[in-house]
Amino acid sequence: MATAPPPSSRACNTEACPSYFFTLGGWTLCNQTCGGGYQARAATCVNDLDPEQPVDNALCVSAGATAETLRLCNTAPCVT
Repeated sequence: MATAPPPSSRACNTEACPSYFFTLGGWTLCNQTCGGGYQARAATCVNDLDPEQPVDNALCVSAGATAETLRLCNTAPCVT
């Protein structure tokens, strides 16, 4: 009885590829009360397979993820 030859290929790397995105912290208080200031917040790159473990921000950037980390606030002129 003849035996079948071994397969010439096999499956590998069958796990799902992670997708990368930023998780965002809360905005800080505005650094000015008038005349234009800014607020900041932290952005941490994570992946959907383990969102509790931060990864290099370059992975999010190369995946096209963006995060607003600065914004203007209290832009009304100061009254003297």
